[in-house]
Amino acid sequence: MGPLVLIEDSGRMTAERYLQTVKKYFVPFYKRMVRKYGPDVVMQEDNAPWHTAKIVQAYLDQQKVKRLR
Repeated sequence: MGPLVLIEDSGRMTAERYLQTVKKYFVPFYKRMVRKYGPDVVMQEDNAPWHTAKIVQAYLDQQKVKRLR
């Protein structure tokens, strides 16, 4: 479960593009869910290259987003 984000243009997903989406939409949503439901809230992604990119992982670590590995 998470926010549904539709990306209007037809460009390919990249790590940078995914990072901007995570910053704008997911992290604020995640923080609201943690406030509402507590510290057991986790993020789950698959192994798409943009999910596993170092810049994305570093940002999620910095934001203290708990993830399933």
